Amino acid sequence: MVNKYASDIQLLLEPLVGAFVAKMAVNFQCKSLGITPEEIGPNNLDQLAERIGKALEMQGKADVSRSMVEKIKALK
Repeated sequence: MVNKYASDIQLLLEPLVGAFVAKMAVNFQCKSLGITPEEIGPNNLDQLAERIGKALEMQGKADVSRSMVEKIKALK
């Protein structure tokens, strides 16, 4: 079963990085938190948002990083 939070985060990221990279980003950031995408809950969104925001900055997308962080946090 696909987790709603994982799906929503991927959908937010897709226009910026494409579907494949969005899925891999969610998987990678979850792994770094010691969870799977299926285990994402409201209590994980702040950490995931900040990690994804930093990854976007490193990809040269600093202009959209902060708004993406806020959008992910708002999924609660």
